[in-house]
Amino acid sequence: MKSLSSHSRNRFIEVCCFLFIVLFLYTAISKLMDLENFQLELQKSPLLSDYHKMVALVIPVSEILISLGLIWKKTRFISLLSFLFFMTLFTAYIYTILNFTGYIPCSCGGVIESLGWTEHLIFNGLFILLAIGAIIYYPIQKFQNIKQILLRNE
Repeated sequence: MKSLSSHSRNRFIEVCCFLFIVLFLYTAISKLMDLENFQLELQKSPLLSDYHKMVALVIPVSEILISLGLIWKKTRFISLLSFLFFMTLFTAYIYTILNFTGYIPCSCGGVIESLGWTEHLIFNGLFILLAIGAIIYYPIQKFQNIKQILLRNE
């Protein structure tokens, strides 16, 4: 199997970062523009009700900071890891709410609120896979040997 060229990998990473920036900036701005409603929905959450005000600020601010970090090459790798962490956390939260609680609040931002829960999990899963791909293709020399060992299938 032929591997992707360096140019193709870099282009893939750039497209992923662009998508991640658009997603996080869009949801962060949506949450901040309707902060009161976002706080109310978080307050209804069986898992976050005690911390709803703090979480209502931490999430959109973190999304903005991660988006900014994805712009600059010096902070891109750590921001990719942060994006993956947050998306995994959001997905685990949705899964937990769906399977272990009686009430399912929707505290997402913007158009994403209109997704059903199955679609939301699929949407998040696709972004998680893109983030994993971008991290695997990221050109960090000290990780190249580890990547080669982990990806050795030939």
